[in-house]
Order: sequence, then C-alpha cells, then structure tokens
Amino acid sequence: MGNCRYCLNASLINKLGRCRDCMLKAWIFALLCWGLWGYLAWSGAEPTSTLAALVGALLLSLLGISHSLMAIRHRRKEKI
Repeated sequence: MGNCRYCLNASLINKLGRCRDCMLKAWIFALLCWGLWGYLAWSGAEPTSTLAALVGALLLSLLGISHSLMAIRHRRKEKI
C-alpha cells in the first residue's frame, strides 16, 4: 500500500498516510498541548500566558487537522 509519510515505515498505513506509531505520537503531542493549557488555566497563571497557551493549542490542532485533510485530498488525486 505504501510507506508512512513521516517515518517511512511500511506497515499498517491508514487513510491519512500515517502508521500507528506516528498517529500515537500525534495524539500524545495534542494531549500534552491541551494538558499544558489546562494546567495553566487551573493554576491561575497570568491571563496572557493562559491565552497564549490556548491559542498555541488551537493553532497546533488546526495545523494537524488541515494537514490531515490535505493528505486525504492528495490520496484521492493519486487514485484518479
């Protein structure tokens, strides 16, 4: 079927072109970003740093979503 787009592993590739290991790393990274934001919000940090962490987590999530959508679109073009 092909290799992973990130680590070039040739096993268990999903529709996004990632292997299970890369998907697990992406989920862990997203959870860490959101966990950092939650910790800053819970600990009563300055509103500026809390807002910056929220914006960073949102941007990283949007970047991951848009990257996944581009990968799906690219795969569809390859099949046509």
